[in-house]
Amino acid sequence: MSSGLPKLTDSVLLADIGGTNARFALFANGAITAIRTLDANQYPTPAHAVRAYLKQSQSAPLDAAAIAIAAPLLGDEVHMTNNPWRFSIAALRSELGLRRLIVLNDFTALAMALRHLPQSELKQIGGSTQIANVPIALIGAGTGLGVSGCCHSI
Repeated sequence: MSSGLPKLTDSVLLADIGGTNARFALFANGAITAIRTLDANQYPTPAHAVRAYLKQSQSAPLDAAAIAIAAPLLGDEVHMTNNPWRFSIAALRSELGLRRLIVLNDFTALAMALRHLPQSELKQIGGSTQIANVPIALIGAGTGLGVSGCCHSI
């Protein structure tokens, strides 16, 4: 019985969509390839940007995608903060012919990745002695200011 999740040998579209740039890549066989950045303002919808990327990268049709997007996600309707794009996640999945589509807030996705970083990639702010298993903050400036946090131990 299938779980509905893509197998690691399947190609999966990866996207990081912000107010200015839409970054895309393909993940297949444990490798990330075909990394490209498109000007988000050149496309009227995220579906148009995805199709342009797939055409540029000469990708075979995909059935799964994961999108990190600069927007609050409170349901199916997405209203980007610093971009006029507004769309339904379900409609985007259908329009792109995807079997599976995961859409996350971009800084939520980054916070989820924190526990996978080596300690050497983390920077302690304040205090003189490192304390294990404390919350971690993530702050980043782009078209807007993104913040997130991770409350589990890394």
